[in-house]
Amino acid sequence: PGITEMGNFIFRNCLPETVVIPNTIRVTHEKLGYSKVSIIYGNDDPYTVGAYESFRTALENTPGITIVSTDTVHKGDNKFTDQLNRVKAANPDVIVLAVLVNEASRIMVQAKNLEFPDSIRFIGGNSFNTSKLWQQAGTAAQGAICGSAWIHTENTPGNTQFIDDYVSHYGSTPDQFAAQAYASIYIIADALKRSSVISSDTLRASLANTSNLETILGTFS
Repeated sequence: PGITEMGNFIFRNCLPETVVIPNTIRVTHEKLGYSKVSIIYGNDDPYTVGAYESFRTALENTPGITIVSTDTVHKGDNKFTDQLNRVKAANPDVIVLAVLVNEASRIMVQAKNLEFPDSIRFIGGNSFNTSKLWQQAGTAAQGAICGSAWIHTENTPGNTQFIDDYVSHYGSTPDQFAAQAYASIYIIADALKRSSVISSDTLRASLANTSNLETILGTFS
């Protein structure tokens, strides 16, 4: 929250968590019908604190949901036994993780080692969108859910070519962050084409006036 407000020349081509997370809760609640939620969040990072606030607000505003426990972690933590034992005692239907990917994957692995039932799903924010999650957590990440601005099966203009080129160059499938970086170049290029002269102010005005541009993320304005 607040990134684009930091300066007059700052743009983003990804949805903020304040938009994604309420929809994630709405859709998952409709599909899974859960009522008891435990939250684990990082209290020492602006992203994770912001994600936690969005999750907490969305959960509190959804009828039929009760937050049964809340625990905190820190960047770089490796052991989460105490937090997970408290979560297990609270007997939630789902666990919300507002943490960075390294902590998220460790929590999932340790929950599996503590024999959390497979029926308890992990729901997360943007940090779940990196391939590092399943690379580090393996099968412990199975069933985890998050909202995403992009997925490789999207039928958007140029998406198939982007994926083929990416795999050919890097030898792995792109994630959301690669797709957003790729789309940002096309958004900037489009703005440059519409700029009468090449200057910071002219480019900024062109970016602000971007409308209905087809990208691999979808139609962008």
